[in-house]
Amino acid sequence: PSDWAFSWFQFMLSKELPFDCLLRLWDTYLSCPGGFKLHFFVSLAILSYFKEELLELEQSELKGFLQHLPAVDMDQVGDFVSVND
Repeated sequence: PSDWAFSWFQFMLSKELPFDCLLRLWDTYLSCPGGFKLHFFVSLAILSYFKEELLELEQSELKGFLQHLPAVDMDQVGDFVSVND
């Protein structure tokens, strides 16, 4: 996790997510009171969202996948955060 988690939290997923997903995420962070406190839960939601894909990857492929995430349905991520908040 130290290979990818540090970047996820230091750069708020700006390096990992496609630009349109990143804009949607940061818009949510900036529009909600205390929005940046959600980042931990968003990170868990993204891992949950890609659970099946992550389980199928080899150890050597995990780092690359987590450093260059494919497009994410941010509505589903938001639903996961809402349910587990």
